[in-house]
Amino acid sequence: MINDALSGFWADVDESVYFDRDHTLEGLGWSLGCDWTETEAIQYFDLAEKIRSEKFQYVLLIGLGGSSAGAKAIVSLGEDSPKFIFVDSIIPLTLQKIVE
Repeated sequence: MINDALSGFWADVDESVYFDRDHTLEGLGWSLGCDWTETEAIQYFDLAEKIRSEKFQYVLLIGLGGSSAGAKAIVSLGEDSPKFIFVDSIIPLTLQKIVE
């Protein structure tokens, strides 16, 4: 579902510019909001594929101060598997209750 929702954004983009930061920032006028290198981006995409292929049941995302808001928005577009658990706390007792 998420691929269908986002595919229109990339329909006319040359694949060779996917990881070209300068093209993305200047050509599309977007701010990536991160400083990933091409190697890091590939590692993150590989990790995402591993999570999908290994059928993880849960992904725990810990974010403070609203840092999980973007992830919540993206996850809301997709399927329910794996289940994302968003935690806005690093208090050990809270985390322990979630893990149990």
